[in-house]
Amino acid sequence: IGKYDQCANVGLVELTPIESNFSMDDIYPNPVIDKLHISIQSKINGSLKLEVMDASARILKTQDYDLVEGENNLSLDVIGLKAGNYFVKTSNSEGTFFTRTFVKD
Repeated sequence: IGKYDQCANVGLVELTPIESNFSMDDIYPNPVIDKLHISIQSKINGSLKLEVMDASARILKTQDYDLVEGENNLSLDVIGLKAGNYFVKTSNSEGTFFTRTFVKD
């Protein structure tokens, strides 16, 4: 399997595909107060959607990004989120590629 098509209701678990055009190298700081930084390596130019979900898999925030081939450093404002555990999910038209957890202080 080269991707994940669904990731709702999986609990606070990190998922990484076996094969993808993207790789999430780092997510920091964790825990975060206001801005979450995400480092993504891309084999191709393309678009990527980031979604922040709570433990019930409710989507609380969505942000679209254009990626270039190579290293991409993305920032996501999380200042409006309450303290707790969250997912950040990355996806594009081919499916869901990564889900990582983070803690909001």
